[in-house]
Amino acid sequence: MDNKNSNGIFKKILEIFGFNKLSEEEKEFHRDANVRSTLYLAAITIILETLMIIRFVRKYVLTGIYNTFSLFMEKSASYWILLSTGIIMLVYSLLYLKNKIPRSKYMSTFLTMIFTGICMYFGWVVSASDYGKGRMIICFMTMVIYAACLLIWRPYISIIMLSAIGASYIWYLNNYVPNIDGDLNSVLEADRINYTIYFISLITVVISIYAQRHSEAKNPQSL
Repeated sequence: MDNKNSNGIFKKILEIFGFNKLSEEEKEFHRDANVRSTLYLAAITIILETLMIIRFVRKYVLTGIYNTFSLFMEKSASYWILLSTGIIMLVYSLLYLKNKIPRSKYMSTFLTMIFTGICMYFGWVVSASDYGKGRMIICFMTMVIYAACLLIWRPYISIIMLSAIGASYIWYLNNYVPNIDGDLNSVLEADRINYTIYFISLITVVISIYAQRHSEAKNPQSL
């Protein structure tokens, strides 16, 4: 009896962290859910980047600060890249969910990872610039939320990914990005503690969301 209870607890722990084996139907359910989330994320990205480009034009182009097309494209390149990626992912997600294209598990996973990577890179660069100006790293933290909560990975992958991203970004800011006074090694210990709490809280939320989605995936009516 004790062995059965121990095995049951061990299996439950494996399932909580995503180490359990999934059926093909469950895998497909998770993929489809991520594609639907990608659709929403792509739509949000398109709206935000369009607004950012409009703001950029009004602030820098119409005022004559960036008065050539090449300079305009150079300074706004990151916005255009993210906007273009968002449009591609929006079209792909719509076609995928409407069965207008082959539902390739490899292609959907690959494109989702690429989109997530581009979003994370955008947040990384923008927030590094904001930090150097004495602002908060809101863009980076927002992109992390998008990547972790809208696109649900297996919990052990999320734990590794979020831990690595959080630790590496704080290390990067502290060692390579001067603060508003031009000083390196300027990330305060209190801020490190706050960022650590933020990522731990985010990991907890991710595990909870995965558990709920996995419960739906095991429900025959959802498959």
